[in-house]
Order: sequence, then structure tokens, then C-alpha cells
Amino acid sequence: MKERGYTLVELMGYVALLAAFCALLASFASRMWGMARVAEGYAGDLEHVRRALMCLEQDLDRARLVQAGAGSCSLTIGTSEVRYDLVDGSLTRTSGVRREVVARRLAAFTLRPRGPLVDVEIRLRARQPGRAGRAVLHTTVFCGARGKS
Repeated sequence: MKERGYTLVELMGYVALLAAFCALLASFASRMWGMARVAEGYAGDLEHVRRALMCLEQDLDRARLVQAGAGSCSLTIGTSEVRYDLVDGSLTRTSGVRREVVARRLAAFTLRPRGPLVDVEIRLRARQPGRAGRAVLHTTVFCGARGKS
């Protein structure tokens, strides 16, 4: 049986096919890597939001909700007042003269009182400008003082 050799045209065709396959694989890997980085970024943002919600829940458990709206709320804890405000994408907590940032990269912060319960909705900003994707966190918190009165 006689062995057949490959012509130059056939070899170039195989190399071109292999190069196209490698480019497709590299493109797919790049997209997956980018999606993983975005997911890691959202996970970090959600961790900050989780901590902010824990702080807000502790304040709500001890306070009576005085005023709530889109982007801000005022709580009265004993004789002091605590404010949460959304300023330039950062949720700030103000107690007396002390101001601290409790969460960043937020698009919206809304509280809606429903009797002893308070609905909290937090929307994260998109990771990249111009993108529509946003993470939304919605939870309900029990307001201790409102439930007692």
C-alpha cells in the first residue's frame, strides 16, 4: 500500500482550520472569564449590601420609623435620630455628627413601611457603564418599636 503525502494547500487548510478553532476557543474563554469577574464583583457588592442591611435591621429593631422614602429614611432611637441617605451611589448612615458609608455602588434605596414590617429594596448599579444589568435585593425587616406601639 502506498502512503499518500499532504499537499501544501491541504496543510495550509488544516492550519487555518486549527487557527480558527483556537480563536473561537480563546473568544469563548475570554467571555467566560469576563462573566466570572463581573459575578465576583457583584458578589463583593452584595456582601457590602448585606452588611448594610444588618446595620439597618439593628437600627429598625430599636427604632420607630419617622420618615421613609426613595433614597432616605429617618429613624428615632430613644432621643437620638439616625438618618440613612443615598448620596452619589453610596448609602450613608448619619447619627449625630458621625457619618459613615455603609454601602457603595447603589442605584436605589427604598423603604416602604407596612405596619410593624418595613420593605427594603436596594438596587445595585451596573458594573459597567451603559449596561442594563443590575442586581436587586428585596427583603422585609421587622421594626421592633412599630410593632410594640
